[in-house]
Amino acid sequence: MAKDKVPITVEEFAATKNYLAPSLFSFGFPISEYDISKANINILRSYQKITEEEYHKLLILPKMDREIEIGKRIIFDWTIQEIIDKGIAAAKYQFLTVNKIKLQNILRIANDAFYLIGNNPILTSNVLPEGGTTPISFLYKKKFNIYMKLNSVLFFANDEGFEWDIDVIGIGNDKIEMHRDFISFLCSLSDQYIFSGKEMAIKYLNDFHQKYTTNQLEIGFYREFNATGCFRYNQKNNTYLSLLPITGNNEQYLDRSYNLSLIRTIYAYLLAAN
Repeated sequence: MAKDKVPITVEEFAATKNYLAPSLFSFGFPISEYDISKANINILRSYQKITEEEYHKLLILPKMDREIEIGKRIIFDWTIQEIIDKGIAAAKYQFLTVNKIKLQNILRIANDAFYLIGNNPILTSNVLPEGGTTPISFLYKKKFNIYMKLNSVLFFANDEGFEWDIDVIGIGNDKIEMHRDFISFLCSLSDQYIFSGKEMAIKYLNDFHQKYTTNQLEIGFYREFNATGCFRYNQKNNTYLSLLPITGNNEQYLDRSYNLSLIRTIYAYLLAAN
């Protein structure tokens, strides 16, 4: 399928490697994540590109070592990648059709992974892709009940347990801790919506907005919530980015506009929510 073409049919959804539904937010609706268990080697096994002995040797390797080994094989035999791509698409097609998943319930596709929104009864997680000889398993990974698209970042969260379970896509794992303050705000806001309703969530957001714009929050809340994760300073018509906050008199030059735009985006989401 062409890179910029929006999938319409089940075949097109199965073939696409990256897809994000036009929905920009969801509060309170279940979102389930499924992906293919050890996709590369299970596809290669199903299409008999590796032997049973090779399969079990690769199976016991740590994930990173296994990926490196498959990558080395692809360098010498490009058909391996073609088989993996073909097999993943065929397995995704079977998963969608066998479970009669409505296409409008597909929130996100990330190569071999589905994020499904709403009630999607999964009748079988093991499917046999066309041309394959062994079943491919889709594993249920996580459930979320909050989703927000904030510029290039996707925020997924689940508050149903004793602790928050979050997934932030678009920010590297090595930088998530840097964003703990803004993430704590997103979690608290989500709690307000789930447990106290829309009006209380808007009240909470208005209070947070007032504190944000009057510089009453800890400095960490002003770190830009994106992959770079920097503080932005404007001084003498120049812009400076810094991973660490600059204290002292330089705080007056801190540009707070990036996260402020996200707060306004979230406000629009809340107003539009059911």
